[in-house]
This record gives sequence, structure tokens and C-alpha cells, in this order.
Amino acid sequence: MTSTPKPTQPKPSAAQKKAGANMTQPLEDESAKLTPLMFLKGSWRGDGRGPYGPYKLETRVEQRGRWMLMTSAIIDAKSHEITYVSTQVYGYDSDGLQLQFFDTAGSFEFHGTQTMDGLRFDWKDGENWKRSQNWPEADGKVRFRYESVYPASGSELFEGSWEPA
Repeated sequence: MTSTPKPTQPKPSAAQKKAGANMTQPLEDESAKLTPLMFLKGSWRGDGRGPYGPYKLETRVEQRGRWMLMTSAIIDAKSHEITYVSTQVYGYDSDGLQLQFFDTAGSFEFHGTQTMDGLRFDWKDGENWKRSQNWPEADGKVRFRYESVYPASGSELFEGSWEPA
């Protein structure tokens, strides 16, 4: 009986070893970085007020690996028509918490911080800025506030609360 020689594998480079080590990190370690965002997770319904008056809100936040995916729809309180949708992706990078925000105005990369009572994410481009804030309430609701300021053309403020759907 003759033995067949085993094929030799090329030796990984230092960069490949490092990347491989990162890939084998337990998912729990990566997911732990999402802890400040976990109060957002779930299906929500709520009420808010914006530049066009009162509205209803439906939001769903799901964990997707090391990211939290939020989809939201604003529903006009009178007509019951969906008037606005957004997709938001929460996570972190080497600089800390981040929010990728996609809506009818485009896409925006916010940088976040954990505050005493919740989360704050900011985006800035020259004089233009946006701020997204969320904080949990003792009754299980989540409050939100979203400001968009363009000094040359005005500003918008959306605020309200969600409760479990």
C-alpha cells in the first residue's frame, strides 16, 4: 500500500493570520459592542410630531450580526398614508458607535455617543448638521428626536415616542 503525499498548503502571511484571528473572534464579543443599542431592538408603534403636524410611526429594529437594522415608516395621522420611509443601520467601527441613515434626502454617516440617558448621533457638513437621539423610558417606551438643520434653507424637527407593537 502506497501512501499518497498530502498537498502542501501555502503558509499564510502575517496579515492573513491577523485577519483569520479576527474572523475567529466569538460573535458574542462582537455583539457585546451593540449593548448600548439593544434597547432599540423590537417592533414598535408610536406617535410623533414633525414639520407637517402629528403622525403615526411604525418601526422595526433587528440585529443582523454586528449591526442593528431599523426600518421606519411615518404615517399621516389624518389620511393614514405613508408619507416618509427611512432605513437606518446602527453599529460601530474603530471610532465607536455609528449610524448609516438612508432616506429621501440621501445617505448620511453619523457618529455616535452613549449619553447618560440614551444615544446621540451627529452628522455635520459645513454649517449643515443633523442629530438623531433615542432614549429608553421607565414605562418601556423609547423616545426619539431627530433634527435636520440647513441654515440656508431651514430646519426640521421630528420627535415622539415608540411603544412595543
